[in-house]
Amino acid sequence: MELLIKPNSAVLSAHTHTPLKAATYAHSLKGVELLIKAGADVNAGHPLTALMLAAIAGYTDCIKCLLKAGADANIPENNGTVPVEIAAIQGCQECVEILFPVTTPLARVADWSIGGITQYAKLTRSSTSMGKRADFWNLFHAPMIYPTSSCLCCLGSSAPGGW
Repeated sequence: MELLIKPNSAVLSAHTHTPLKAATYAHSLKGVELLIKAGADVNAGHPLTALMLAAIAGYTDCIKCLLKAGADANIPENNGTVPVEIAAIQGCQECVEILFPVTTPLARVADWSIGGITQYAKLTRSSTSMGKRADFWNLFHAPMIYPTSSCLCCLGSSAPGGW
Protein backbone atom coordinates (compact mmCIF):
# COMPACT_ATOMS: atom_id res chain seq x y z
CA MET A 1 0.00 0.00 0.00
CA GLU A 2 2.94 2.30 0.70
CA LEU A 3 3.91 2.27 -2.98
CA LEU A 4 0.36 3.03 -4.05
CA ILE A 5 -0.08 6.07 -1.80
CA LYS A 6 3.41 7.56 -2.13
CA PRO A 7 2.92 11.12 -3.46
CA ASN A 8 3.90 11.57 -7.11
CA SER A 9 4.13 7.82 -7.55
CA ALA A 10 4.20 6.65 -11.16
CA VAL A 11 1.62 4.08 -10.11
CA LEU A 12 -0.83 6.86 -9.20
CA SER A 13 -0.58 8.42 -12.64
CA ALA A 14 -0.88 5.27 -14.74
CA HIS A 15 -3.32 5.90 -17.57
CA THR A 16 -5.37 2.79 -18.25
CA HIS A 17 -5.18 0.55 -15.18
CA THR A 18 -5.01 2.52 -11.96
CA PRO A 19 -5.00 1.66 -8.28
CA LEU A 20 -7.97 4.01 -7.90
CA LYS A 21 -9.94 1.94 -10.40
CA ALA A 22 -8.97 -1.23 -8.54
CA ALA A 23 -10.10 0.26 -5.21
CA THR A 24 -13.37 1.38 -6.80
CA TYR A 25 -13.93 -2.03 -8.38
CA ALA A 26 -13.29 -3.68 -5.03
CA HIS A 27 -15.75 -1.24 -3.45
CA SER A 28 -13.11 -0.13 -0.98
CA LEU A 29 -14.18 3.37 -0.02
CA LYS A 30 -11.25 3.55 2.39
CA GLY A 31 -8.87 2.66 -0.46
CA VAL A 32 -10.49 5.23 -2.75
CA GLU A 33 -10.17 7.91 -0.08
CA LEU A 34 -6.52 7.04 0.66
CA LEU A 35 -5.56 7.07 -3.00
CA ILE A 36 -7.30 10.40 -3.61
CA LYS A 37 -5.59 11.88 -0.54
CA ALA A 38 -2.27 10.64 -1.93
CA GLY A 39 -2.90 12.44 -5.21
CA ALA A 40 -4.45 9.86 -7.51
CA ASP A 41 -5.89 11.35 -10.70
CA VAL A 42 -9.65 10.86 -10.32
CA ASN A 43 -10.14 11.23 -14.08
CA ALA A 44 -7.48 8.76 -15.23
CA GLY A 45 -8.20 5.38 -16.72
CA HIS A 46 -9.36 5.66 -20.31
CA PRO A 47 -11.69 4.24 -21.51
CA LEU A 48 -13.20 3.67 -18.06
CA THR A 49 -12.59 6.05 -15.20
CA ALA A 50 -13.11 5.14 -11.56
CA LEU A 51 -16.36 7.14 -11.68
CA MET A 52 -17.54 5.06 -14.63
CA LEU A 53 -16.80 1.85 -12.70
CA ALA A 54 -18.66 3.16 -9.65
CA ALA A 55 -21.65 3.98 -11.87
CA ILE A 56 -21.54 0.53 -13.46
CA ALA A 57 -21.55 -1.15 -10.05
CA GLY A 58 -23.96 1.24 -8.33
CA TYR A 59 -21.47 2.23 -5.64
CA THR A 60 -23.07 5.49 -4.48
CA ASP A 61 -20.51 6.06 -1.72
CA CYS A 62 -17.64 5.87 -4.22
CA ILE A 63 -19.50 8.10 -6.67
CA LYS A 64 -19.97 10.77 -3.99
CA CYS A 65 -16.33 10.52 -2.92
CA LEU A 66 -15.00 10.72 -6.48
CA LEU A 67 -17.23 13.68 -7.37
CA LYS A 68 -16.18 15.51 -4.20
CA ALA A 69 -12.56 14.97 -5.26
CA GLY A 70 -13.24 16.52 -8.68
CA ALA A 71 -14.11 13.56 -10.89
CA ASP A 72 -15.64 14.70 -14.18
CA ALA A 73 -19.06 13.13 -14.76
CA ASN A 74 -18.90 14.11 -18.43
CA ILE A 75 -16.00 11.87 -19.47
CA PRO A 76 -17.47 9.23 -21.80
CA GLU A 77 -16.36 5.68 -22.40
CA ASN A 78 -15.40 4.62 -25.95
CA ASN A 79 -18.99 4.54 -27.23
CA GLY A 80 -19.77 8.01 -25.90
CA THR A 81 -21.81 6.88 -22.92
CA VAL A 82 -21.37 8.94 -19.74
CA PRO A 83 -21.71 7.69 -16.14
CA VAL A 84 -25.28 8.95 -15.60
CA GLU A 85 -26.44 6.97 -18.66
CA ILE A 86 -24.71 3.83 -17.43
CA ALA A 87 -26.20 4.24 -13.96
CA ALA A 88 -29.65 4.61 -15.54
CA ILE A 89 -29.13 1.62 -17.82
CA GLN A 90 -28.02 -0.42 -14.81
CA GLY A 91 -31.16 0.67 -12.99
CA CYS A 92 -29.44 2.51 -10.13
CA GLN A 93 -31.83 5.41 -9.51
CA GLU A 94 -29.81 6.75 -6.56
CA CYS A 95 -26.69 6.91 -8.75
CA VAL A 96 -28.66 8.74 -11.44
CA GLU A 97 -29.85 11.26 -8.85
CA ILE A 98 -26.27 11.89 -7.70
CA LEU A 99 -24.75 12.11 -11.19
CA PHE A 100 -27.53 14.03 -12.96
CA PRO A 101 -26.82 17.50 -11.48
CA VAL A 102 -23.14 17.33 -12.48
CA THR A 103 -23.69 16.01 -16.01
CA THR A 104 -23.98 18.27 -19.03
CA PRO A 105 -27.31 17.76 -20.85
CA LEU A 106 -27.10 15.20 -23.64
CA ALA A 107 -28.68 16.02 -26.98
CA ARG A 108 -29.70 12.37 -27.45
CA VAL A 109 -31.93 12.56 -24.36
CA ALA A 110 -35.02 14.57 -25.36
CA ASP A 111 -36.30 15.11 -21.81
CA TRP A 112 -33.28 16.21 -19.78
CA SER A 113 -34.52 15.34 -16.31
CA ILE A 114 -33.97 12.46 -13.93
CA GLY A 115 -37.18 10.87 -15.18
CA GLY A 116 -36.16 11.56 -18.78
CA ILE A 117 -32.75 9.91 -18.46
CA THR A 118 -34.38 6.95 -16.71
CA GLN A 119 -36.92 6.58 -19.53
CA TYR A 120 -34.16 6.95 -22.13
CA ALA A 121 -32.23 4.16 -20.38
CA LYS A 122 -35.24 1.85 -20.47
CA LEU A 123 -35.53 2.40 -24.22
CA THR A 124 -31.78 1.98 -24.65
CA ARG A 125 -31.80 -1.28 -22.71
CA SER A 126 -34.50 -2.72 -24.93
CA SER A 127 -33.06 -1.53 -28.25
CA THR A 128 -31.10 -4.02 -30.34
CA SER A 129 -28.14 -1.69 -30.76
CA MET A 130 -27.64 -1.19 -27.02
CA GLY A 131 -29.24 -4.27 -25.50
CA LYS A 132 -25.94 -6.12 -25.28
CA ARG A 133 -24.42 -3.18 -23.39
CA ALA A 134 -26.97 -3.22 -20.58
CA ASP A 135 -24.90 -5.46 -18.35
CA PHE A 136 -21.79 -3.30 -18.16
CA TRP A 137 -20.51 -4.98 -15.01
CA ASN A 138 -20.05 -8.31 -16.78
CA LEU A 139 -18.47 -6.63 -19.79
CA PHE A 140 -15.68 -5.22 -17.66
CA HIS A 141 -15.33 -8.03 -15.16
CA ALA A 142 -12.17 -9.86 -14.14
CA PRO A 143 -9.50 -9.54 -16.84
CA MET A 144 -9.52 -5.79 -17.12
CA ILE A 145 -9.62 -5.00 -13.44
CA TYR A 146 -6.72 -6.89 -11.88
CA PRO A 147 -8.12 -10.31 -10.95
CA THR A 148 -4.89 -11.19 -9.15
CA SER A 149 -3.75 -7.70 -8.28
CA SER A 150 -1.93 -7.06 -5.08
CA CYS A 151 -3.88 -3.78 -5.03
CA LEU A 152 -7.05 -5.63 -4.07
CA CYS A 153 -5.26 -7.68 -1.49
CA CYS A 154 -3.67 -4.62 0.10
CA LEU A 155 -6.95 -2.73 0.22
CA GLY A 156 -8.46 -5.57 2.21
CA SER A 157 -11.72 -5.70 0.28
CA SER A 158 -13.28 -8.42 -1.72
CA ALA A 159 -14.28 -7.63 -5.27
CA PRO A 160 -17.66 -8.39 -6.77
CA GLY A 161 -17.89 -11.79 -8.36
CA GLY A 162 -16.45 -13.68 -5.41
CA TRP A 163 -12.70 -13.46 -6.02
